[in-house]
Amino acid sequence: MKKQILILEWDTNSRHYFRSAIRLLPETESIITEDPNEAIDFFRMIKPDLVIINTHCRAQLCADFIAAFESMKKINLETIFIATSAEVINFKIEQAQALGFSGLLSKPFLVNEFHGLMKTYLKIK
Repeated sequence: MKKQILILEWDTNSRHYFRSAIRLLPETESIITEDPNEAIDFFRMIKPDLVIINTHCRAQLCADFIAAFESMKKINLETIFIATSAEVINFKIEQAQALGFSGLLSKPFLVNEFHGLMKTYLKIK
């Protein structure tokens, strides 16, 4: 059975980059959305193994993305949540950990770096 990845990403270029990177992982399937409410609905439907959420955005959008993260976390505490940000500084890392994210992926990222992270968290080859 393929591992399910849900991605909440507002940036069009990043969504395309994620799609390209995930295509190279045949053990996975993904849904990518920019809408926080849609992400929650997908979360309930597909019960993903891992969720990636962009935490580097405009104030209200970030608040909506974090609210979606908190809603999903309440639905299933066992899901792995990864934050992404173009601002990877100690504060952001600590902030992501304090919110309950399992990890932080810096953007832009290399495909190999992304694949390594997915293989580690999803335990795929």
